[in-house]
Amino acid sequence: MRLWGLFGIYSWGRRTWTTPLAAGAERKEKLLRAVTWGQVAACAAYQALENGAYLASKGVLNTAGWSGEVGAKRQARWWVWSCRFWAAHVGLEGVRLGALWYYRRREEEEGRGVGDGEKEEKLSREERRKEDRIWWCNAVSNMAYAPLTVHWSVEEGVVGDAWVGFLGMVAGAVALREEWRHTA
Repeated sequence: MRLWGLFGIYSWGRRTWTTPLAAGAERKEKLLRAVTWGQVAACAAYQALENGAYLASKGVLNTAGWSGEVGAKRQARWWVWSCRFWAAHVGLEGVRLGALWYYRRREEEEGRGVGDGEKEEKLSREERRKEDRIWWCNAVSNMAYAPLTVHWSVEEGVVGDAWVGFLGMVAGAVALREEWRHTA
């Protein structure tokens, strides 16, 4: 199933390309767009390398240079480099989340003292709570993935199996909780 990931990345990149920046776009939008392009590029490289390594490990890429000891070394390099690109994506997601947090706090400080109607204020609070929940879910998931990407980006690894399991469980639990929330 993961072999199809390039199609999702292509769609993501296409959406980013076709969504125009507003005339006179603020620094925030420009920064977020640049981060998104970095993430698209990192994920495309990750997916291409991972797919190649996976197909080679299953004997699908059974041409010269993909078999024997040479092929095994190439596969190992591709697995490691794919995880490094995944780590780049996770790092850029941290930048994106940090920028969102910074600009959100700045907007809140600038907006103090501006009186809205009670109904608009209630809707605004609900929207902020929803945005905060999504932000925290993304932040926790990203913090769980960060050590895993570093672990798999070096051939020897840096954390033990228990930590790999725990961090994977945290990221999975966050995703499950959000999916559960959407179905309830």
